[in-house]
Amino acid sequence: MSDILVSIICLTYNHVDIIHNALDGFIMQKTHFPFEVIIHDDASTDGNQDVIKKYANMYPNIIKPIFRQDNYYSQTEEFPMKFTYPYCSGKYIADCDGDDYWTDRHKLQKQIDFLENNKQYSMCHHSYKIIKRDSGIVEEPKGTPKDYNSLDMIRMCARGYGINVSTRMRRNFYKGNEEIYEMCDGDITMVVLMGMFGDCKFLPNIEPSIYRQFYNKNSWSSSGKVAKKLAVDKANMKIIKMLEKVGNQQWIDIRKNV
Repeated sequence: MSDILVSIICLTYNHVDIIHNALDGFIMQKTHFPFEVIIHDDASTDGNQDVIKKYANMYPNIIKPIFRQDNYYSQTEEFPMKFTYPYCSGKYIADCDGDDYWTDRHKLQKQIDFLENNKQYSMCHHSYKIIKRDSGIVEEPKGTPKDYNSLDMIRMCARGYGINVSTRMRRNFYKGNEEIYEMCDGDITMVVLMGMFGDCKFLPNIEPSIYRQFYNKNSWSSSGKVAKKLAVDKANMKIIKMLEKVGNQQWIDIRKNV
């Protein structure tokens, strides 16, 4: 059995000039347990893979890359998260996309300390700040961070403060739920999935992660209004199908009313 406690999932594409920020944020973590980084490069064309290979050579027990030869997102308009789950050895999963990064070197330890002692929570999250690429302006997200119960997560939609990808740590329920995980390729679908297993706690004692907005055309923040609406509609259809597969009518009714 693996002694890895946390698997970090990092999806990246054409981040050659900034991927080192994400990787350094992983490597700097101070923990009482081993962790790994499952980094999935979606066929970058800018030298991003070369940077990842450099880090993998320096930290072979931590950085574990997956290199695609063809760009999955351009073919499907889906993020390739599902390809990372079979490689995750950890009891927990932390997420951070390649254009974002962490600032707190004790982030993983603090989140593990909470989740190990609070079994009713399937996930926890913390604060983040936004950097807009063109202006470099750092902004606080709108709204107020908060706790979410299971039903809050089932009805989650893409507005307000929310649960930023780079802030969350979640329990790894992949084994035995492979068919459901296969449907999860986005932020909201993953939150809904975790809502099936428990609540989500906001931890105020972790320094904010950095979320880069408008970084490239494959990012959610760079999509136009029409594209975002289509993406949200598609995600909601997936969520309904996911809940129907589980067969919980209360969850299905809640989601249909979102």
